[in-house]
Amino acid sequence: MKIVSTMGEWLSGAGNQLGTLVSELENHLGEIIDTNFRNTAMATVRLEENGPAYTIYRTGTLQIRGGETEELLIESFRRFEEVLDEISVDAS
Repeated sequence: MKIVSTMGEWLSGAGNQLGTLVSELENHLGEIIDTNFRNTAMATVRLEENGPAYTIYRTGTLQIRGGETEELLIESFRRFEEVLDEISVDAS
């Protein structure tokens, strides 16, 4: 079996801030970020071209897809945490 996705709760009450969070990511990372809104309950972003997809749900759940190994998924999560820290969002 190959792990290609992981989910976890990262920010309680993210729903009220989902649009703002994605806007801040876009402002911080510029054209690098690829945003795909499906509805008001979730947003899928990529922090780099062909990088992993991060689906952020308003419930505070984060799903990371596109890692070929558990190590790559962990690295992807750490990168997401770093970016959130850079825009002053507490992901703990």
